[in-house]
Amino acid sequence: MRGRFDPTLITAVDLHLYRRAKELFHESRESLGSRELAKKLREEGFNISRERTRKLMKKLNLVVKQRVAYKVTTKRKAMIKAVNLRQPPQGLVFHSDRGSQYTRKRFRNLLGGYGIRSSMGDIGACWDNAVVERFLGSLKHDWISKVAQPTRDHMKSDVAAYIKYYNLDRLHTANGGVSPIHFETSQQKVSGLA
Repeated sequence: MRGRFDPTLITAVDLHLYRRAKELFHESRESLGSRELAKKLREEGFNISRERTRKLMKKLNLVVKQRVAYKVTTKRKAMIKAVNLRQPPQGLVFHSDRGSQYTRKRFRNLLGGYGIRSSMGDIGACWDNAVVERFLGSLKHDWISKVAQPTRDHMKSDVAAYIKYYNLDRLHTANGGVSPIHFETSQQKVSGLA
């Protein structure tokens, strides 16, 4: 009597594709969408479209963890606590944008009382710290907040791991969809500096 069990056979190439897709997705802390995952897989020699990657992600249950909506958290009490905890020296520079929470007289007086100098980007100069803001946003939402951070040493090590991932593996649209190190290496070859 024959059983009803009819396993679907997959090729070794497909098995390798499934494994790499899962590995790359988990290395990104579940932040790679179908576009980025397809690029990473193609970089490794797989012939795969974004649509096929989308279907593959669904099949493998690879669901991107969405960022939590931004919530303003800057408050006077948070600054007072930070100063009391860290006890920074006189002359510390506090850099921010020109958000109302930073430009209020009460907050500026608080900074002055601690000997902290306020530094703000120019009005309309969104590029003043856009690169840093983008990096810190990715660090916070795509990496740090996805795992428990039990100690300061653990977080320090985790931030170092993200910097390595960000520079060596993370694909950047501004770089033509390649990692910073790959982009830099390709530019050095083009310019003859390599």
